[in-house]
Amino acid sequence: GPDNASAAKMATEHLINQGHRRIAYVGGKISSLCRAERVGGYCSTLMQFGLPFKPEWVVECDAGQAPAANAVEQLLINHPQVSAVLCHYSSTAVGAVQGIHRLGRSVGTDNLFNKQISIVGFDAVQDAELSEPPITFVNSDAKEIGRQAAKRLIEQFETSDTVARKVIVAPTLVNAMTE
Repeated sequence: GPDNASAAKMATEHLINQGHRRIAYVGGKISSLCRAERVGGYCSTLMQFGLPFKPEWVVECDAGQAPAANAVEQLLINHPQVSAVLCHYSSTAVGAVQGIHRLGRSVGTDNLFNKQISIVGFDAVQDAELSEPPITFVNSDAKEIGRQAAKRLIEQFETSDTVARKVIVAPTLVNAMTE
């Protein structure tokens, strides 16, 4: 499976390295283990860099572009000082663009004048390539996860080994702005 905590750490560090100090997290359901791992990685990275963790900047929303657009719009109305958003799903990231545009703001990396908002999502999809500017994602290689699962299954058949093993695949940052 993916290393959700490391993926969130990587995404949060990327935003911090761009100069962001007011980073929000949008998406996922509170009951989701994946979300808990990602929010944990996000929170611990903020604390590591001495940045504030604000619970009101962590927003739950359903998967999909429309719920994400609404959630990001409300977040920015209530907390206009937020300069970057870490998005739980790829669809959340794409929807976040619409929510930002509704407020007359734009997506980008200029956080000096509080007009542009940076977005980082998880698990890029092809549709995200069409966003303008392109969105940066932290990806967990689904093919590698499948390859490792198949390898383990074959190993179990060949050796009658029934011991459960957890294989975690490291994330990678896909910075669409430089590709």
